[in-house]
Amino acid sequence: MRQSNGIILVGAGLVGAEAINFFGIRNVYCFADNFKAGLLHYGMFIISIDELKKIHRDYTVVLSISRSDDSLGKQLDDLEIPYTHYYEHQADYQKGPFNNVRTFDKLSFGEKIDEWQQISSGLAGIPEGEAYGSEWLQLKQEFIRKRGIIGLSHEDKLRFQLMQNKYRGKRIFIIGNGPSLNRTALEKLQYEYTFATNRFYLLYDKINWRPTFYTCVDRRVVTDIYAEINGLTGSIFFFDEFFRGLFREGDDVLYFSQRLRRGRGLEGSFSFNAASVVFNGNTVLTYAIQIAYYLGFEQIFLIGCDLGYKVPETVKQSGDDVFNMDVGFDLKSSRDDDPNHFDPRYFGKGRLWHAPNEKGMIEDHELCLNSLRSKGRSIFNATVGGELEVYKRRDFDSLFYKLNKKYERNDCIEIITGDK
Repeated sequence: MRQSNGIILVGAGLVGAEAINFFGIRNVYCFADNFKAGLLHYGMFIISIDELKKIHRDYTVVLSISRSDDSLGKQLDDLEIPYTHYYEHQADYQKGPFNNVRTFDKLSFGEKIDEWQQISSGLAGIPEGEAYGSEWLQLKQEFIRKRGIIGLSHEDKLRFQLMQNKYRGKRIFIIGNGPSLNRTALEKLQYEYTFATNRFYLLYDKINWRPTFYTCVDRRVVTDIYAEINGLTGSIFFFDEFFRGLFREGDDVLYFSQRLRRGRGLEGSFSFNAASVVFNGNTVLTYAIQIAYYLGFEQIFLIGCDLGYKVPETVKQSGDDVFNMDVGFDLKSSRDDDPNHFDPRYFGKGRLWHAPNEKGMIEDHELCLNSLRSKGRSIFNATVGGELEVYKRRDFDSLFYKLNKKYERNDCIEIITGDK
């Protein structure tokens, strides 16, 4: 059941030890405890209550503390995080079959897909757009709380595995979406391997090529722009399996399984096997980098990674100040005045986004650098300007001394469809 990431135990003490034995270690995703965050308990990572707040909707939260200690329970109440108590599960189990969290194990991949399709069919009357995406997200999160994540099929894993080291020894440009792209000679990337993210497609009317690979992972962003993404072609699309049913299917679509990091070192923080798992991050680029490693790319060059984020006064804010920026976590733009990206429409009028965790982004880049170094791979920052100084710099224009050699794009598609 570990694959379903069902339970987060709040409280990493003696009662937590009892609870992990009661539920079974395979059924527990991690612990949450402010005083022990960052440590391990029974080999499982402990996150903070603040981190729990960001992800609790996708898990069953169980309070595992003594009956006389209600401090953690009060924190959960204050943060409006729903939970049950370990002792309640004990009582239920004594009454009869334990059918709360353990029901995750009773449904196969196909059965979960069938049940989810039946449930989501109730959204058929809602037109595409923000309203549909919001309703879909709430419904999916509720489904996961009851059934666990759907996961990947054998075919999903096999198709992804066929991509392993396909591009061994090659170089790739992973594209951030900062304003510096407007000062970057993007035409030079026409015959390069490229990995784009989010709303990079707003540049499509200005370039005569399409990125080799594409991904988008932020749930608030995806549910806002999924219809635009579904209209894209000409790339290989990597999507979190969470979004199956929202994104289109196709021979050019591959699904991966995203998981919360299990530690602060390389192990359990950076995936060297993206066909099995891709670990979460504070920037979409960490997902792209993990996938690029699995595809075999020897050198990675980042462009458009500017940092220096600003939240305009015109942006509507809601939620807590999670990152201590005096900015609410959930943001909605009221004008086309986005200063953080190459196009003011990027997170323009009506667009949904999150407060940027710039400190977390820098930590993610440090993790990626150290992870790639440990495997003998290279990663450089070829951004024109910007504030990201984790990596060694490379001048973008100097990387193109000779005409790029064109590669056969059909080769990519044949590999993932298994035609070869």
